[in-house]
Amino acid sequence: RQKSLKFSTLDFKTKNSKASKEEAEIRGMIPTPFVTDVDSNDLDEAEKLKALGNVSMKKKKYDKARQYYTKALEIVPVGPTSHIYFSNRAAALLSMRNFNEAVWDAERS
Repeated sequence: RQKSLKFSTLDFKTKNSKASKEEAEIRGMIPTPFVTDVDSNDLDEAEKLKALGNVSMKKKKYDKARQYYTKALEIVPVGPTSHIYFSNRAAALLSMRNFNEAVWDAERS
């Protein structure tokens, strides 16, 4: 299954030229494809994973919640709801005291 991709033309220069590619991707400094056609089954599956993450957050099982949000992002990395998965994962990471990773996800959302 192929998704239609478009790339933004925004300037993604970094202030820190020594940033690794991985860190740059996390911080959103590398162009992210904008999905114009998200499969509804993928979206439904990602939403189920988000709901499981939310339950885990209420139970204070933050690492499990992070895992669910990460799986949701693997299914729908960009699209109409990906910002929610990033912000929810940021909340889980913050609760785990992983501050740098939480900031990166918050910026991506």
